[in-house]
Formats: sequence, structure tokens, C-alpha cells
Amino acid sequence: MYKLYLLDLKELNDDNTFLFFFNKLNKVQKEKVKEYSLRKKQNILLSEYLLYNYFFSNEEFFYNQYGKPYLKNKYFNISHADNYLLLGIADEEIGVDMQKITFKKNVEKLFSEEEQNLLKTAKEKMFTRYWVLKESYAKYLGVGISKKILQETIKKKDVYFYEYEDLNGYMIAVCLKNKYPKERINYLTLNKLGEHDEK
Repeated sequence: MYKLYLLDLKELNDDNTFLFFFNKLNKVQKEKVKEYSLRKKQNILLSEYLLYNYFFSNEEFFYNQYGKPYLKNKYFNISHADNYLLLGIADEEIGVDMQKITFKKNVEKLFSEEEQNLLKTAKEKMFTRYWVLKESYAKYLGVGISKKILQETIKKKDVYFYEYEDLNGYMIAVCLKNKYPKERINYLTLNKLGEHDEK
């Protein structure tokens, strides 16, 4: 079983809103957010901490050799695209990715020949589809996306993908080892996350 949660971060561009939610973090989390000078990066990390505090407040975090955080008895993965943050939680390893529907020149040459041929017909949508599938697979493995992963035909892997298309111009892919019924996306608000005070 898996669950998906989507959060819109736009409200954090307002200074007062940012400060309100920033003050809900603990001291260590605040220091980590302040390490970033770019507001966009601060917004993302602040939101990640709000999600962690809301869903995993009593859990201890560990990190694999690639820096991917994990818990002892729960699995999760996060993706962000523009002003959106996506959280996937599962009973097993999970990889999630969210991307705006777009086309990146020259990157498609790294894809498998079969995928390159399909790209010729519906470039933007198909490119984004392959990208989120490959990225979710890499994140499921707990590694960064590599040339090897890009060159392999993604649908031939022995994992299951769950795709969510055309969400206001974005696509989402979820990668899991086992097959489950496709879950709906749960939309979260900052106010909902702010109900949990982690100080």
C-alpha cells in the first residue's frame, strides 16, 4: 500500500507566512533552513520539515550512502517541482517524481532507441513521462539518475509504476516493487501541516 500527498508552497513566498511556519520548526531544523540563501530552497526545506513533523514526529531518521533519508519501519520519498512538493509513503521502498510537462533538448539522445522512436510523435508529454518514470525508479533504488538508468527501457524493469498525468501541466510517477490498487492524490495545505507544533 502507498499514499501520496501533494502540497502547494506558493503561500511561503509571503514573508509573514514563511515566518509563521518557520517558527513551528525546532532549533536544528531552523538552522538547516537558514543555511540556504535562496528563498526557493528555504521554502522547499521548510516544507519538507513540516511534512516530517506532521507524519513522522516520533520517528528516528537514518541516511543511506547517497544521503537518502529513511526510517526503520516506514518508507517515504519526496519530489518537488516549482511550487509543489510531493510526498510518497509506503510499506516498502518507494520512489516518486513530479515534473512539469516539458522537453529537454539533447537529453532524449540518452534514452533507449525504443523510447527515442516513441518520442518523435509526442515530444513534450512523452519526454516528461519517460523522465518521471526513470527518476522515480532511480529514487526507488536510492541513487541519483544516471546515464545507465536513462539508457535502459524503463518499462522493462521488474517494478510497478503508477502514473498521474496532466495535473495542471505536471506529471507524477510512483515506483514500487509490488502491485497495489492505484491510490488517489491527497492534497495538503500548510495550515493542516502547521497544526503539528514541533518545538
